[in-house]
Amino acid sequence: MEKMSEKLDRVAELGGQLTEWEQGFTESIADQFKRRGRLSHGQIVVVDKILAKHNPEAIKARNAWRDSFNEEKQALARQAAEYYIANPPYFEGIAQKILNDPAYIPTEKCFVKMTQNKYVQRWIAQREAGPVFAKGQLVRFRRNVDVGYNHGNSRKGQLAAVVTVGADNTVTSAKGSRHYKVLPVGAMSPIMTCEKLLMRSKTA
Repeated sequence: MEKMSEKLDRVAELGGQLTEWEQGFTESIADQFKRRGRLSHGQIVVVDKILAKHNPEAIKARNAWRDSFNEEKQALARQAAEYYIANPPYFEGIAQKILNDPAYIPTEKCFVKMTQNKYVQRWIAQREAGPVFAKGQLVRFRRNVDVGYNHGNSRKGQLAAVVTVGADNTVTSAKGSRHYKVLPVGAMSPIMTCEKLLMRSKTA
């Protein structure tokens, strides 16, 4: 089994390959090891993680990932980043980097976690599907509990005209979440509602 002193020597040899935090950490524990001759379990775990991160196979895999990070992956990463900015706090820091630094490439593990979960996938699908209703279209409020809860029972089944269609930033991962401003028949002022509460009207 490799001695801790040998592990620390290998970490020290990595030099500039280490992040600023890794350099500070390894310098601190190297000094501690010289004084005490031992490290805590947690410190040993971190040392092993640093060595694993910088072994030849890991470096080869990271380089291959960076080479494969094409425009399609970048576009998907940006879409996911927009979702997390609108729905904090998860991945908020990384999302900011993706949106603000075109050269930034997240790790493969992070990219998969950010883009392949069901919430982001639903959100992207909702945006790509586009609005169901168009400006000026005649629609009807559904006759369900959600309409009553959001707008009162008097709105159930009521006709309305679409005044404005909500932009993509009004969409969440929930189906039918796009916002609309509609003018109910007989009303003096338009109201805000969402797609799932409306249906197409057969009334011309």
